[in-house]
Formats: sequence, structure tokens, C-alpha cells
Amino acid sequence: MALDQQGLVAPFRHRAGADALDTLLVLALEAGLWSTGLVSEPLPWRGTDTLDALATLLTHDSVLLAPAIVALPLVGTLYVVLLRALLGRTLGEHALGLWLVVQRTGQPLGPIRASLHALCGWLGVLPLLAGWLIPIVTKTRQGPAEWLTGTCLLLGPPTPRSRT
Repeated sequence: MALDQQGLVAPFRHRAGADALDTLLVLALEAGLWSTGLVSEPLPWRGTDTLDALATLLTHDSVLLAPAIVALPLVGTLYVVLLRALLGRTLGEHALGLWLVVQRTGQPLGPIRASLHALCGWLGVLPLLAGWLIPIVTKTRQGPAEWLTGTCLLLGPPTPRSRT
């Protein structure tokens, strides 16, 4: 299925495979952060009282970096933004021959659009992963992040549109 004569839109199985590879790489990065001590183990909760637990959380030395619930999405978002801004695609996308490009021009994403795409990508996670499954049922095989940022995920290198 061609999209604006740029190339074949990536099938869902390729998108899922690239996401799985990228997730494994981010988990490996996270494990490396844990081994260096930059991210500590989850905070110990004292007692069962909510106020006591909140006081423990607020008085802990590394309150912002302690929970993995904060570090994992942060590391994942930085990984995606930096690689797409610098290399044009993530390592998972590269391994499967995928290219995320600007739909209008077929050009790679710049740093601003890569950042916006990564932030909009969280829309697919929030409603019980429903947004991540949207490319299965849409005609264009695009998810919410692609709709909002004007991008498309192609299988194979993009063919920039001619300026005729």
C-alpha cells in the first residue's frame, strides 16, 4: 500500500517487532543505570498508613530518580528522541528496515518533530494500549502519533517526492 508515492507503509508485525527490540534495548539501558546506582531500588514503605508512606517518599534522598516508574519512561523517551533526531530511526526500526518520515516530504524527522512524535507516542500507551493497536484497523496503518505529527512509518527507504 503506497502512501503519497513514498514507499510501502510498514505492516503492523514490523512495527511491533521494532518496538519489541527497542523495548529490550531500553530495558538493558535501565539495567545499566541500576547497576551504576543512578537509579535505586523502589522506596521502602514504612507501615501501612498513607501519610507515613508519603512522608517516607518526600524525605528520601533520591526521590526523583528512585522509582523505576519514572526512570523507565524517561530513558525510553530519550532513547527514541535522540536516535530519531540524530540517525533518523531507532535501532529496532533500523534492524527491520523501517523509516519514520515526514509524510508530506518523505524526509527524516528533525529534533522537534522527533520529540513531538515521542511525546504523542505515549497516547498509545495511556488507554490500555488501545492507541498502539490502532494501526491494525486503520486504512493508512498510522497510529495517533503519526496522525498528530504528520509522519508515516515506511518499510524500506523513502523515495522523496519530486517537486513538479
